[in-house]
Amino acid sequence: MLKSAPAQPTTTWLTRSGLALALLSAALLSGCGSVQQPAGQAAVTVPAVTVPAVTGPTVTVPAPKPVASALGRVYEIHFQGVGGSKPSVSLQRLGAGLKTQALVDAPDSLPATLIGLDTFAVGGTRHVRAVYKLTNNTAQTIQHLSFVPINTDPDGSTTTPASAPTVGSTYFNNVTDFGGTAVPDALVSNLTPVTGKVFSAASGTVSTDPEATPYTAIAGTAGLHPAAPSGLIVNGVAGSGWRSVTSLAPGASTNITFAVDFPTNSPKTDPFSFSVVVTTADDQAPLDYTPVHEIQGSGPTSPKAGQTLTTQGVVTANFQDAGQLKGFFIQSPDADADTDAATSEGVFVYCPAACAVKVGDLVRVTGPVSEFNTVTQINPAPGGVTVVASGIALPAPITVTLPVSDWEPLEGMRVRVQGIVTENYKLGRGNTVKVADTRLTQFTQLSAPSVTGYAAHTADIAKRTISIDDASTAQNVATLFGRDNKPLSAANTLRTGDNADVVGVVHYGFDYSGQPDTYRIETTLADATFTGPVRPPAPTVSGNLTVASANVLNFWTTLGNNRGDNTIDDSNSGCTDGGTDAAGRGANNCTEYLRQLDKVVSNLAGLNADVTGLMEVENNAAEGKGGDALRDLVNALNAKMGAGTYAAVSNPNPGTDLIQVALIYKPSKVSLVGAALSDTDPVNDRYPLAQVFQAANGTQFAVVVNHMKSKGSGSGANADQNDGQGGSAARREQQVPRLLDLIQNQIVIGRGVQNVIAVGDFNAYDQETSLVNLRKGLDGVANTGDDLFNVFDSSVYSYQFDGQFGSLDHAFVTQSMKALLSGDSAKWHDNTDEPDILDYNLDFKSADQITNLYNDSAYRSSDHDPLKVGFNLPAIANPAPTVSLSGAATATTNTAYTLDLTSSGAQSATVAWGDGQTDSDVAITNNTLSLTHTYTTASTPTISVTVSRSSDAQTATASKSLTVAAPSTGGGSAVNHLVISQVYGGGGNTGAQYTNDFVELFNPTNASITLTGYKVEYFSGAASAGSGGSVTLNGSLGAGKYFLIQGAAGAASPAPLPTPDETAFGANISASTGRIDLTLNSSLVDRVGFGAGVGVQSEGSAAPAPANTKSVQRKAAGCTDTDNNSADFTADAPAPRNSASPATTCP
Repeated sequence: MLKSAPAQPTTTWLTRSGLALALLSAALLSGCGSVQQPAGQAAVTVPAVTVPAVTGPTVTVPAPKPVASALGRVYEIHFQGVGGSKPSVSLQRLGAGLKTQALVDAPDSLPATLIGLDTFAVGGTRHVRAVYKLTNNTAQTIQHLSFVPINTDPDGSTTTPASAPTVGSTYFNNVTDFGGTAVPDALVSNLTPVTGKVFSAASGTVSTDPEATPYTAIAGTAGLHPAAPSGLIVNGVAGSGWRSVTSLAPGASTNITFAVDFPTNSPKTDPFSFSVVVTTADDQAPLDYTPVHEIQGSGPTSPKAGQTLTTQGVVTANFQDAGQLKGFFIQSPDADADTDAATSEGVFVYCPAACAVKVGDLVRVTGPVSEFNTVTQINPAPGGVTVVASGIALPAPITVTLPVSDWEPLEGMRVRVQGIVTENYKLGRGNTVKVADTRLTQFTQLSAPSVTGYAAHTADIAKRTISIDDASTAQNVATLFGRDNKPLSAANTLRTGDNADVVGVVHYGFDYSGQPDTYRIETTLADATFTGPVRPPAPTVSGNLTVASANVLNFWTTLGNNRGDNTIDDSNSGCTDGGTDAAGRGANNCTEYLRQLDKVVSNLAGLNADVTGLMEVENNAAEGKGGDALRDLVNALNAKMGAGTYAAVSNPNPGTDLIQVALIYKPSKVSLVGAALSDTDPVNDRYPLAQVFQAANGTQFAVVVNHMKSKGSGSGANADQNDGQGGSAARREQQVPRLLDLIQNQIVIGRGVQNVIAVGDFNAYDQETSLVNLRKGLDGVANTGDDLFNVFDSSVYSYQFDGQFGSLDHAFVTQSMKALLSGDSAKWHDNTDEPDILDYNLDFKSADQITNLYNDSAYRSSDHDPLKVGFNLPAIANPAPTVSLSGAATATTNTAYTLDLTSSGAQSATVAWGDGQTDSDVAITNNTLSLTHTYTTASTPTISVTVSRSSDAQTATASKSLTVAAPSTGGGSAVNHLVISQVYGGGGNTGAQYTNDFVELFNPTNASITLTGYKVEYFSGAASAGSGGSVTLNGSLGAGKYFLIQGAAGAASPAPLPTPDETAFGANISASTGRIDLTLNSSLVDRVGFGAGVGVQSEGSAAPAPANTKSVQRKAAGCTDTDNNSADFTADAPAPRNSASPATTCP
């Protein structure tokens, strides 16, 4: 319990009925009959009294009256006005309902007469004592009459209680202050039964009255079962009491001193009146063990270390299950605690062989005392733990208010801590979180870098936090802390910023890695209550333009098992065209990749910005392994939001780092103006990317996306200077001028665009030198025209590290762009506050956790929070049209090449393909246009495009260089286009193997093929118009991969197809004759005619007829294409393959 230090006393002394208090110290009685007061205190006059000797009984017990018991009764000693000038006391026996085994209730069996009342305050503690003469009015001797405090609760009946129940788990009721208001429970718990005290005026000290009845630990009190007064139940019996040192013969009397101490605070709020509830007992043995507080001592180590001792306490926490601490905690009952705040009342019992105890047991423990990892513990030998009683009320938890400078005095004790969750990084692996008094802020988020300041900040943080743990030393436990005392799940999170209310035992232990950690509170799911608001929805910001920024946390399509788990398939079979690499930073396998993709797409779709800057996208080109992470991400995003919703800016210089920055935008909202810009200075670890856009209303603006050097590395001048900036601060300071040069010289001056926003992961908190310099602009002088403005206040965070919060992700705008801010911007806290165990990864999770801890929402899609900024752009009258081009950098002769055009403000386009062919006056619809062209000879043409607006004849031009080569004849496929590889029309018919018809496509090339613009159409018999259904495709298909398109279902249901890649086809394909066409932007790519129908169109002769039990299948697993269906196809049992099927490499 919390105890107080001495100060100056105030004293009140009373007598009653002409009898002075027999235990009054001679030092308190001066010759003039007054109590000597300490200096500075007003004297309280006390009349001179004579204390009569107690020599015999005050009543005579007539015989042969039956034996009447004085035991098992319940009394209240009611103190009134103890802080005033006229205190009083009364002793009342609560007789109703008292029926205990082997006891006979008899009136006046233990009559009491008040001798006197004493109360004084010294050094912040008030001491109260009352002395009663009690007479044994029975026919039997009472051995060591004892008064043991008890705890009472309502019994739940409608009976009016004979007395008020005690407060909480204390032994006190009717506790009120000077004004008669009930005292808060926290103050009631500070009332402590004690041996009576006296004050020495000569020395100014307080000491134990040698004549007072000792308040001492008593063996066997847990075996007492007093019957409660009516309407109440007894819910706990103290392990201590006031115990008479003598026997009391029939008719004899003895003096009993009842004394209570409590810390003082304010005369208005201190306890002024209260009752202590006790039961009577006899023949109770004196304490024969060493109290816990004596074992703990007042220092960092036990003064009893190395001694074999016996102690006793209540089991407050039992952590003997597999993977736990191999022991349990005991704590002295509240009544047994001393008043020294430096001594703990709890201790750990190390029991590796398992001890048969449970929480609520009163146990006696014998064993050597030792120190292990700064923790005092007892190591009992077999048989060294004895259960004295069970069902004992636990000691009340001490309410601890953060910050705490020293947890040592509370080691092993039950405490209650309330605060804010400030770290959940170790929740997944170790079921550990940290709680602080408030959300903690990174030092340089609010303060300039400083070695001394950062050291002071770090020391302060240590005092303000405490770990909450589950007493498990195992990793990856099955049940993790979640909100509302329920296990963590994808739907039931535990976010930083949540409120924490935790009861547990203070321990100094290990984290899940097995390394010594720090003080922590060991608790259980039931005792750790975390609550918080609903997760924040995606932000909606005002304005006619929105710009966002999102770190997508190593979104890679090159997969690899880089965590040492050989059970994970790292083949990347049927997933992406990025291959594998053991150094891969993102998903390890296809399952992880698809989970990550879904989360990232949900995040970006939730932002729904017109332009979004991305960080940590795999730079596949730098690796040379094939694949295109940015392409695949955009395709997946468009699959969710609608075809063509987003397009990617072509990066002129992605650099050589394994990750790159990127820009995606909505062509329907903005158009590209000119080519993208970059800065290739080698000081940039990842080259920034900039693009000028034009909004639909004609206003032009530029977006720059950045990813500066991280804090986690650096040597020499870039080493961590311990000033709060982390590693590579000097490098970031060097990168800032290059970014400012890109903004000022390449965009503002070079392109004439004043409206610029720079977004990204700057890897610096708000007050770090690099960002201070960035805000000053290229001239390095504050408050000039080239200054940049941080859209977000320093109080807004986007990242959590080491339990502290700040913003690494920023949005800076030029002065002209600042004037266009809508005033409505937000950082979406969908990631930073979430525990990382809720991410896409499979590692360190059980099979149940892989399912229960994941969903495809945006929450924990990254470790950074995204941001979104709104602008109100003014309309420009008749803005000039714009045009930008995209498409592959290479083409193959005699194969359709696709060119995509994005424009604003133009109605038509003329395209010169560079080989003498021109498409003129092609209409532009919805600002986009996709054209195909087939080159017949190898060459290096330049495609030139001119768009025009008829109303005012304004034009814009763009060009694109291309390399055209002949098809590969070795090391890859001789077939250089997407083909139809299988057709089945018997689905659901009699004898059919599958319920649905299907068409299967195959990519025989050695590169991924974008499916956007491809169309599959079914024709029945000799029909020249599509009569059976069609579907337009999206996405992409990796090299050697298959694509399954589900058709109509028949009446029978033999077996479903493997998971189709496309279900919107619905064609009812004939099982005998018909044709399938594959086109790209209306140009025929492949055709399969099958069966003997009259006039069936085909390549060459028709393929053989299928059946209910056969499909037509392209030979060589799809690798053959001689443009003769008869030669290329055969009829065989259907074998549908989808994109998850193994890839086929064509010769």
